[in-house]
Formats: sequence, C-alpha cells, structure tokens
Amino acid sequence: MFYGILIGDNVVALTDMAHGRPIVETAAPYVREGYRIRERWQDDGATITHCYDVVPTEGTAEEAALALSRLQFQSLPDEAAYELRALADEYVDGMTCYGEGNKEGMPVTRCRYVGRLFRFIGAGVQVMQPGWNPVDAPSLWAEILPGQDGAVGPWEPPGSTNGYKTGDRVTHHDHLWESLVDDNVDEPGTDNGFRWKDLGPVEGGEE
Repeated sequence: MFYGILIGDNVVALTDMAHGRPIVETAAPYVREGYRIRERWQDDGATITHCYDVVPTEGTAEEAALALSRLQFQSLPDEAAYELRALADEYVDGMTCYGEGNKEGMPVTRCRYVGRLFRFIGAGVQVMQPGWNPVDAPSLWAEILPGQDGAVGPWEPPGSTNGYKTGDRVTHHDHLWESLVDDNVDEPGTDNGFRWKDLGPVEGGEE
C-alpha cells in the first residue's frame, strides 16, 4: 500500500504514512470506438482513488449522449433492453461479441438484426465471421421475444435457446397466458396446463 497527498491534480507519494492517505489504484474501464479515458484522482477524506471518466473523442453532445446510451444498453436486463431495443447496434460481420462470464468482464452483447433483438449466447469473446449472423447461426444467438420484456406481448414460437421464463406473460388466441416454468417452448393451450396458465380472455388478443 502506498500513501500520499493530493495537490491539485497530482498525487505526491509520501514515505510517512501518518501524514498521507492510502492510494487506491483501480483498473481502467473498457471504452468503445469514439471514446477515450480521462484519468483523475479523487480524495474522499479517507483514501485517494485513481478514477477514470469515459469521454467522447469528438462529435456533438447529442452524438456523445447516444453513444454513451448504447454503451450502457448492454448492461440492462432483458426486460429493459427490449423496451429500449432501438439503442442496440445493428449486427455486422467483424463485430466483437461477448458471452456470459467472458474474462474481460464485459456485459453480454445484444444486437439488432432484421428488425429483431438478439442476445449472444456463444462462449467467451468472439469476432463474428461471415455467416455467423443471428439468423444463419442460431447456436450463437437467442432472440428476445415479446412477453420476455416484463410486459405482455403476443406469443411467438421460441427456439431451443430462448424459451419463455417463469412469469412471462403473452397473449394467444384471445387469451392471456402466464408461463409456469423456465425454458418454456410449448404453445399456450397445447400443454394441458402444465407449462402455461390460462389467465382468461382478453380483448384484442393475438391469433
């Protein structure tokens, strides 16, 4: 542990810990293209901490706000991400995608493709090759469907990787249904009540 004092924007290291505060080093955050890291020190009265701000390298304030919102979008839970899916980047070959538990500590990648929202379910960190898009490579992607967004949406047939979760609600054949299990891929009304609970008729339900 090092000790020092903050003078202006600079830290002066001291050998006498009685007259200084502990200096805390932190890891620099990930920054996407168009942003840079600005370093600073913060003295909270107990420690002097190495801090980082992510700031735009160029562009207008509106462009910077949009880029920052897109960066924060990846950390949202699925229900919030679906509501804000317009913030998701469009899939392109060559993009870097992050899976669960990647060693960089990055949030799982979500992107839009053919007007739909997908979550990357591949392992680790992968650079997308031609043909790895969410439609042609379903083993790498799970579509986030209506009804999985914390609201009610029309039922859509899920794949093996994006079944409905317990508590998800959908409309189907003019009825409202609630999933009773995780990884639910059955069609409401065809499971004898084991996986979907019929909550009754609704107006304007989806056929």
